[in-house]
Amino acid sequence: MDFSRQRLPISSIDDQTQTYRISTEENCCDLAASIKHLGLIHCPILIPACDGYEIVSGFRRIRACRQLGWNDIDARVLSSDTPAIECACLAIAENSLQRPLNWLETARSFELLDTSGITSESLSQTASVLRLPDHPEMIKKIRRITRLPEHVQKCVLNETISVAMAQELAARSEDEAVYFARLFEDLKLSLNKQREFISLTDEISRREEIHVKDLLNAQRFQEILHDDRLDRAQKVQQLRFYLKQRRFPNITRTYEKFNEHLQRLELTTGIELSPPGNFEGRHYTFSLIFHDLFQLKKQIDFLNHLLSHPDLHALMF
Repeated sequence: MDFSRQRLPISSIDDQTQTYRISTEENCCDLAASIKHLGLIHCPILIPACDGYEIVSGFRRIRACRQLGWNDIDARVLSSDTPAIECACLAIAENSLQRPLNWLETARSFELLDTSGITSESLSQTASVLRLPDHPEMIKKIRRITRLPEHVQKCVLNETISVAMAQELAARSEDEAVYFARLFEDLKLSLNKQREFISLTDEISRREEIHVKDLLNAQRFQEILHDDRLDRAQKVQQLRFYLKQRRFPNITRTYEKFNEHLQRLELTTGIELSPPGNFEGRHYTFSLIFHDLFQLKKQIDFLNHLLSHPDLHALMF
């Protein structure tokens, strides 16, 4: 590709138009320090625009030079009639051929190719040359990220939510996607717990015929979420319990009844009684913790005595 090397007033360069920006990195302090000591080793690429020049590659370099107080800068200038698709490929290559791109940068690359007029027939081949994912299904998934609200995109970038979760949020309204992203960000939920929260809220929404947003804004949900007396783990535990209560009211009532009987059993230290998972089945479990045979005998004697306790019979039958 042909360039003309020129020294230009830095004031003539428009750094507000972000058409060809790929990098998500905003901080340029380290880069400014490097340029101050070593000079501008790799000149930015520009293209003539109405009132000066638009940046094709080198956004951070130009910002760093502005911070250093430079008045002029060396640049590689493209012809004004350079096709948009060539500029797009050049902008992507300047990033992707030097370092691995993060998911958001990869998504921006595909969005730039789309807006620059690339044909569907040449997309996979061009992606391969630019070291981007070239499988059609993967490209389809990555493209969805750029359609997400900005806050959700930042959560993907910060790895607060995974690309897999971003795909699920892409199918939701903007308000829901942002709300879930903020919730997952605040509670630092694992992917499995994120999916559990979404699954429970969706099921409650269908069961009670209410909007997910109304459920998440419910008074009890918000009270738990903003209770300063609870740490993050306690909030997660209570929110999960609240959602499960609403999703499985019968199981919740059974669990409450189980706890009532359990309290009346007055189990001694070292003995625990666990119900069947979700109270499905009839297999209860007694757990014994002992440090010698004498304590074990005491616990066995206690269990033998417990066999006639009416609350144990109530649990079993």
